[in-house]
Amino acid sequence: MAEDKGQPLPAYYAAAAVACLAAQSGREDLWRSASSVADRKPRPQDCIDRAVIAFLQRLVTTHRRYPEAQLLPQPSRAGATIACPRIMEISPDHGSSKGGYRLTLVGAHLPSTVTVHFVMYVDDRQVDVRIRARSSHGGTRAVITAPERAAGAAADVIVYPDGWPMAPLNGAPFTFDETSVDPSSSASRSGGEPNTTAAATPTSSR
Repeated sequence: MAEDKGQPLPAYYAAAAVACLAAQSGREDLWRSASSVADRKPRPQDCIDRAVIAFLQRLVTTHRRYPEAQLLPQPSRAGATIACPRIMEISPDHGSSKGGYRLTLVGAHLPSTVTVHFVMYVDDRQVDVRIRARSSHGGTRAVITAPERAAGAAADVIVYPDGWPMAPLNGAPFTFDETSVDPSSSASRSGGEPNTTAAATPTSSR
């Protein structure tokens, strides 16, 4: 969950930090504080929340099973990530404003059927074209058909999947070419047409 300056983080974020301190110090008062939050069975709002809650509950459960054990921090595994659906790359990353060509999305933790947000900006208004597609390669690939550029929209587009908690921040960039480009010249055009559906939803905030 991205921290909103106007909204405090849920209590389980602080509890996870307290559990870490308890693991290092062995202080039972800290374990009691962390455990009281874990026992409430907090409900996550997104994938980052789920990871924090799972981490908190693992620490508390381990301490209850092995109260005399000293828990030591371990380095993260190479390539380990929080299981948030994300799109990191689009191939090709630019194309004709007419749309209708094939785009390959490279990401992580994409569900079998993913809703992709293809967000264009018209002045201070968002035009959010939502495209449903099937993922492949273990949730790391999806193929969509590029939508047509909205009238008056800027060339730069942000693309992200449903469930990405930082949206629209850290989405994958795409750019509409200002001049007409034949999309058939792209290597990513080859192959069958992707199975996608799209719907546009304008919003007022950028």
